[in-house]
Amino acid sequence: MPPELLKIGPINSLRINFFGNIRIPEELSTITIKDMTLLGKATDVEINRIVKLFPCTKLHINGVDYN
Repeated sequence: MPPELLKIGPINSLRINFFGNIRIPEELSTITIKDMTLLGKATDVEINRIVKLFPCTKLHINGVDYN
């Protein structure tokens, strides 16, 4: 995850393709993100963690919608 992402402020739409496991740092949850799409490998535990980190974000993880 590029550190510059934490500096750009509110984001309307963010799409990230991971080569391998999806890894979202907790610091990213301090940014307002309206809509986020994540593609990559993720366990149910990691998906649940991401959903809890972004309760007000429309999440799309590997084709499944959350929130």
